[in-house]
Amino acid sequence: MKSIDEALSTFQKKMWSSNKPIEVCLEFIEALLLEQMRIHTIMRESKKTISSLINEEPQDENRLEYLMKDLSGSSPAVFLEHFTEAQRQEYNQYLKKQVAFDNIQD
Repeated sequence: MKSIDEALSTFQKKMWSSNKPIEVCLEFIEALLLEQMRIHTIMRESKKTISSLINEEPQDENRLEYLMKDLSGSSPAVFLEHFTEAQRQEYNQYLKKQVAFDNIQD
């Protein structure tokens, strides 16, 4: 994991070497906001899972393994059930942009 100084330096180099630094900044901010949203859903799912374990509710073992991967950052999972309807629509728009033919690279 990079330090904040290293990450900021990498970002600044990329931004200032670009012909369109504002676009680089906007892409970076969008990525940060998406990651914040993803982490929020993982934390809510963690709370739900831990609560069910405390209350001795049966839990799917695969679900726990999946959650552990998410918590470690090795999975880009998002738990849609913890989104508001507006967040769900935003996320769907983001996914549509990702699979647009213009974004597909060889």
